[in-house]
Amino acid sequence: MKTSGERIRSSVVSGLFYPDEPEQIHAFFTSCGLTRSIPYGNREKMKNVRGIIAPHGAWNFSGKAAAEAFIACRSRRESISRVVILGALHDPKRSGLFLSNSNFFKTPLGLLPVDEEAGEELASCSTIFEINDNPHLREFSIEVLLPFVKYCFPAAAVVPILMGFHSPPLVKALAAALNIVFGENRDKTLFIISTCLSKNKNSGRSFAQAERFISLIDEGNGEAMGNEFHDGELSACGAPLAAACLECGLLSKKRSLVLSDIQQVPGNGGYICYGSIALG
Repeated sequence: MKTSGERIRSSVVSGLFYPDEPEQIHAFFTSCGLTRSIPYGNREKMKNVRGIIAPHGAWNFSGKAAAEAFIACRSRRESISRVVILGALHDPKRSGLFLSNSNFFKTPLGLLPVDEEAGEELASCSTIFEINDNPHLREFSIEVLLPFVKYCFPAAAVVPILMGFHSPPLVKALAAALNIVFGENRDKTLFIISTCLSKNKNSGRSFAQAERFISLIDEGNGEAMGNEFHDGELSACGAPLAAACLECGLLSKKRSLVLSDIQQVPGNGGYICYGSIALG
């Protein structure tokens, strides 16, 4: 039961970006194949998935691609005790790496506990980190994936990390901290990078940027990814987060698997590409 001292980050886009009723969420997961048992032949391959890239759009556009990402790592259900979920902060005025000081994140499927100890360890790695719930309260990039986390890893705690306006020092600080804090427990940790593949006013350019993002993931080239995002050649909002995860040394740099076709949809004055990728 909740006590008066517990802090809960409430859902803010449930009923808008995704259903707010458990029955509707389970129906959606069933329609995406997330509730099916994993074929025996795929279990060996899937047990090596240490990270996933999943989109954070409204589920009617990006939910199936997100489900493909979680299907790829669901066989690790028994071994995962911590889910590090990294999202972009869609606020151009804020820069930094923001951890949460909530005790729980609320989902329609129940509460997800926050690994506060891991958050404090990350914060101790660099002054760039800030334990501050304010950026988390209105941001959706992490929230829309939490029902998937709660369903697939019900016993896990989460480490929610938001990155504000990108700069190369943020990528370096995040990569170093992830390695320091989670290096010894990588087998019990799942990394989730919440991002679209691209967003551009031009349809062809958006698709080309999505293909380039996937190519850099396949190459394991986090340095080039960070540089190209900084130069405006990539538009995936979570590209700096993906760069940090590739550079932290906890994920295989050349063991990725594209799980879904690139899906392009119009939105916000341009074209957004969604897709999902598994990382070894």
